[in-house]
Amino acid sequence: MSLADEFIQSPSYELLSRCTKDNLLYIAENYAIDLTSEDKKLKESLFKAVEPYRQKFRRLSKTDRITYVEFAREKENLFDRWCTSEHVTSREQLRELVLLEEFKNCVPDAVATYLHDRQVTTLAQAAVCADQYALTHKSVFVPFSSSPSRCIRS
Repeated sequence: MSLADEFIQSPSYELLSRCTKDNLLYIAENYAIDLTSEDKKLKESLFKAVEPYRQKFRRLSKTDRITYVEFAREKENLFDRWCTSEHVTSREQLRELVLLEEFKNCVPDAVATYLHDRQVTTLAQAAVCADQYALTHKSVFVPFSSSPSRCIRS
């Protein structure tokens, strides 16, 4: 029995620490392991193994050493691995993945890090968390205006 199969049957940090990067990728790609909140180290280690797919996909660029066909094939392969590692199986999940990625690319780095730490999975969650971050980290306060209130009273 391989180390990856042992880990899948009985997840433990000790087994995970002995896994090679290929084992970790195999585990992350092929099995949705339900890790409890106490298994934070396990989650972080698995994430570190899977995260390179997204980064490689986003950063891959055409060089003079490869043809456009090879570049397109590699881009497609990395995209498929990224989607597999994120357990994307439907059009809606793919939509959320792309929208969330684009949202994180458009916000300040501190907000993106906050969203990453919160492990948000949808655009709606990301927007709410980003607003919460902005409210709790707001350093400039606008004084109240002396103009009359515009509240609508019923």
